[in-house]
Amino acid sequence: MLRVDVQPLVKALQEFRDKNRKGFTEMVKWFSYEVTSIAIGNTPLGDSFAFSGLYAMRETDPKSQSYGLYPFEGFARGSWRVLVNEPRGMQYIYGDNSGNYALQEVKSSMKSYALGDKVYISNYGPYIKDLEQNSSTQTDGQGIVSPTIDSVMKISALQFKSNYDKGSV
Repeated sequence: MLRVDVQPLVKALQEFRDKNRKGFTEMVKWFSYEVTSIAIGNTPLGDSFAFSGLYAMRETDPKSQSYGLYPFEGFARGSWRVLVNEPRGMQYIYGDNSGNYALQEVKSSMKSYALGDKVYISNYGPYIKDLEQNSSTQTDGQGIVSPTIDSVMKISALQFKSNYDKGSV
C-alpha cells in the first residue's frame, strides 16, 4: 500500500489561492478608485456666478432636468460613485471639495468588495450626459469619458502589478 501525505500540497495550494485572491482584489479596488478619480478630475466643477441662470433653474423651473438640486457648484463631480453589486443610485455631494468627498465614499464602498463581485462606476447626475457632450467649456471639447479612458490606459499597465503586489505580500 502506498501512502502519500498531500497535506503540504493542499496547504501550499490554499496559500497560493489566498495570495492571488488578495492580489486581484487590490487590483480591482485600485482600478475602481483610479478610474473614478480621473473621471472626477475630468468633470467640470461648475460656476454658479457665470451660469447663475442655470443654477437658479434648479430651484425655480420644475421642467429643468436639474430641478430640485441645490444651486451650488460641484454636484457633477460629487455624483461620481462606485457601487459593489448595485448598479444604480444618485449621490448628492456639492461644493469645491465634492470630488474629494466622492472619492472618500469610493474607498468606503470598496471595503465590501470581494473577488467576483460586480463593480459599477457611475454618475447618474441629471445633466452628466450634457457635460459628456461638451455643454461646458470646461470639458475642452473632449467630454469626460474619452480623456478618462485615455488616462487610465496610460497608467494601468504600469500600476496593475504594484497594486496586485500590495495584496499578495
